Amino acid sequence: MYKIVQMVPALGWVGTSIWLKNIVTKDIGFLSEDVSTEAYLKALEYFLNTNNNELNRIKENCKRLYGQEFSMERCAEKYDALYHALKPN
Repeated sequence: MYKIVQMVPALGWVGTSIWLKNIVTKDIGFLSEDVSTEAYLKALEYFLNTNNNELNRIKENCKRLYGQEFSMERCAEKYDALYHALKPN
């Protein structure tokens, strides 16, 4: 079984406010301090030394966040709200 690790630099991230609010936290992933090779290696080393209990905790946090903010149902609600906000009277 392969594990895929996505590391995101905490600085210089451009995204929606929900991503900025949620991605810049160690509760749902592994962050590098910046975009340097050394920072990525440090974050990768941190991941490789993380125990299974912590990885499972992060995994559950990601599932919870997905359900709250990015599920198909939630995205449909957001699109519907946007449509009604932009729809002329």
